[in-house]
Amino acid sequence: MAAISWKSAVSGNWATLADWSTGAAPVAGAAVTIGVTGSYIVSVTTAIAAVDSITLSDAAATVAIAAPGVTEAITAGFTNSGTVTVDATGAGGTSVTIGTTLSNSGVLDIGNSGISKAATVTAKTLANTGTIDLTGGSAAATLDITGPSPASLTGDYVLRGDALVNFSSGGVSPSGGVTSIAGNSELVLDGAQSRVELSGAAGNSGLTGLSSNAGTLAVQLAPRSPPAARSPTTA
Repeated sequence: MAAISWKSAVSGNWATLADWSTGAAPVAGAAVTIGVTGSYIVSVTTAIAAVDSITLSDAAATVAIAAPGVTEAITAGFTNSGTVTVDATGAGGTSVTIGTTLSNSGVLDIGNSGISKAATVTAKTLANTGTIDLTGGSAAATLDITGPSPASLTGDYVLRGDALVNFSSGGVSPSGGVTSIAGNSELVLDGAQSRVELSGAAGNSGLTGLSSNAGTLAVQLAPRSPPAARSPTTA
């Protein structure tokens, strides 16, 4: 397996050959590391080769993915200790598929309030101790986990607008979904279309078994209009 790394703490496009340690962009099957110390952005704006894995280990670095109409494929895992954005600006339409585990101890930001095409990240399993932020517009921002839901939700999840975290049904808990929110963890559902689902069941089906909260649960629906003023009555 070829190993390749981002060469220096300079922002650039994934397709820029000189920015990589080998002088060439990652090829299919490569193990990619973005770990040089510094604050910089690696932009992915076109289809890339199906690399084996990506490890973003520099906490100050960002991988910004915005390639409308493209599905970016990572055949094994994606480990993030920095910031990863998918369609954080623009109209959306980007998909990222991860063949095994998405491990997030940093920030994963999917979508924005202006997307009109779906922004989607798909992985087989999820290990989250960081922050996952999904923001939908007229189209959905989605994190689709094809494996089972964890019984206990760890890390922070902030869902705004049309935002979906989807787990497969038949999870490890008796309900098949989340039964608890762990200490120092947070789930924010900001809007009527923000939801945690089990596949094949609509609404917040992934939370129907939730019975224990040691962290934070916030449900913030759109504010209602104030009631109309009443005319005074006379005796």
